[in-house]
Amino acid sequence: MDINKLLDKCKELSSSPTDMALAGKLGITRAAISEWRHGKKLPGVEICAKIADMTGRAKTKKPSTEGFILPARNEKAGIQEGQMPY
Repeated sequence: MDINKLLDKCKELSSSPTDMALAGKLGITRAAISEWRHGKKLPGVEICAKIADMTGRAKTKKPSTEGFILPARNEKAGIQEGQMPY
């Protein structure tokens, strides 16, 4: 799932009207969310677990960022949606 869509879903389900409000609920900065949205970084495993809890997505034993799609980074690398980067 595209990380932007996941963050938007998280905002909706947590009644957070802005990224700043969502950041507060996740215990992080708005700048961190901005970095994720722009494909500069991915959330850590603790935040992935919080997002999974907020969105009702199933968690594995080890939450990870695997499966997140970073559109900006993928586009620069010439990777198509659904294509593995390796």
